[in-house]
Amino acid sequence: MSITRSSSDRPSYSILPAKSSAYSTVSLSVILLNRSSWIFRPEVLDQLLAFGFSDILSVETLPVKFDAEALADTHPQLRFLLLTESLTPGEQINLAAAEVWGEKFLVLWDDQRLSETFSLAKSGPLLSAPELCLCPEMRGSDGTPLPTRAVPAREGGRFRILSLPAEAGTEGTLYPFDYSGLYDRRKFLQSGGFDPRLTNPFWQKVDWGTRARLWGDRLCCAPFRLEYRAELPVEDISYEDSYRWFYLKNLAIRFNGESGELSWFRFPSFLLHSAWVPWKSFHVFRLVHQWVEEYKFRFQLDSRGLVELWEQEQ
Repeated sequence: MSITRSSSDRPSYSILPAKSSAYSTVSLSVILLNRSSWIFRPEVLDQLLAFGFSDILSVETLPVKFDAEALADTHPQLRFLLLTESLTPGEQINLAAAEVWGEKFLVLWDDQRLSETFSLAKSGPLLSAPELCLCPEMRGSDGTPLPTRAVPAREGGRFRILSLPAEAGTEGTLYPFDYSGLYDRRKFLQSGGFDPRLTNPFWQKVDWGTRARLWGDRLCCAPFRLEYRAELPVEDISYEDSYRWFYLKNLAIRFNGESGELSWFRFPSFLLHSAWVPWKSFHVFRLVHQWVEEYKFRFQLDSRGLVELWEQEQ
């Protein structure tokens, strides 16, 4: 049983235009997420088109207020994924990842821009990297480096996430800051993507990145840079419902040397601390328990082992 949406309740969307011919020999796609004014969309797209990516898929929620069809007709590598409902960023990426053409795809927002030093001609090491996701150095609109490297740690017996400056190299990071990064498409699809039931973007990213690491994949900092055009969006990192899903799917799992397991002995404590009514706590716990049973052999360690291994690798 999967935690993600079933096919019966999957969001409806369309692709404009519905074409499927590659534009470039460079197998690197772009998924553009949008949250700023639509007025600047053509300018943002023009800047991305100049780099020569194999394709650019811009995710838009209907109604679209600019002439998307005219833009797509002018640029054969440009398409639009048109949503009929508002979705979390992670679920937008899930849908777009199934539609892009490249073996790798770059996720960025319309209020971010690639550094002028970025070059597809010199991106060979990025495209051949084995990691599930390469996370860029991020800078604010004033050029200040942002602490976008996420490091797991244990403080007082509790799982914590520390924010450190991102440095080019092989430094691991737990999740992609603001979802931005260079993803391996095949590995991303195998990971199951971002969980739509975690509606808080922060915990949705942490859940995906932690699960990927528990399943044996790596996310690393990489030598390319994204810069914000405007102020950095504020994130909600409170311990609300999405955190409870994250806790059950990651922190409550124990690795027994062969597989991951979520013991029913953990339910009383979860019920006590979840702040949900008993029937909801039981329903969610049972769903996650079934999900763990389905994917138990994909787990290669638990959260305690993750922190210990992380400290050894750094």
